Amino acid sequence: MSIKKYPPRDYETWEEPVRYISRYFYNQGLRGIGYRIWEEADLSHFWKGSLSDFQRLHMHSAVAICSVDPDAKITYGNVSVLGDFQREMIEYIRRKRSSS
Repeated sequence: MSIKKYPPRDYETWEEPVRYISRYFYNQGLRGIGYRIWEEADLSHFWKGSLSDFQRLHMHSAVAICSVDPDAKITYGNVSVLGDFQREMIEYIRRKRSSS
């Protein structure tokens, strides 16, 4: 299996399998569960896009998941080191929460 490390070309298309997966768990009675979006996106070995690309991926993933399960808990994956990436993601999530 080939793992893609680049941002999706089309985020609406990306949302389709994300909704499918979350619908599967939801239909199994697993509601309000946690979803982790990507792992170690701060490392170029795992993510080839920019921080803003990752933020966009995170937002589209969260929208897709919550369209199926509004009680889902959405996080971003672990980071390799505490630093700018993590601080900026935390600030991004805070801004999104306060604007919704």
